[in-house]
Amino acid sequence: MFKESCVVCFREISDPVCPDCYIQQVKMWVKHNGANEKVQEDFVEHLRRRFNFDTLNEEKCVLCFQGDVSVCYYCFFRRSTRLLENFSFPKETINNFRGVFNYHIMMDTLRLLKAQ
Repeated sequence: MFKESCVVCFREISDPVCPDCYIQQVKMWVKHNGANEKVQEDFVEHLRRRFNFDTLNEEKCVLCFQGDVSVCYYCFFRRSTRLLENFSFPKETINNFRGVFNYHIMMDTLRLLKAQ
């Protein structure tokens, strides 16, 4: 069973994907949603800086089999959403992002965990 913990929230990581693979998914989404090339580059660079973590986790990414698993799905997409807001993406576009990446489901799950 997977027991690595997130370097942001310290909860167990249930989806062992490295930040680079998450960033690639977001990069495709930003491009698909009409951001110009300069915004795309700046956004991805800011995202890379936000997720440049050292970790003691030993598990490798299930997608690329190379990157270290260091951050949970929820923390990655929460920070990504905040960055979209900082880049002044329209609210409708941010809501689309949340829907595509099921961020609202993760928020509901976290609320349930906190209530326990």
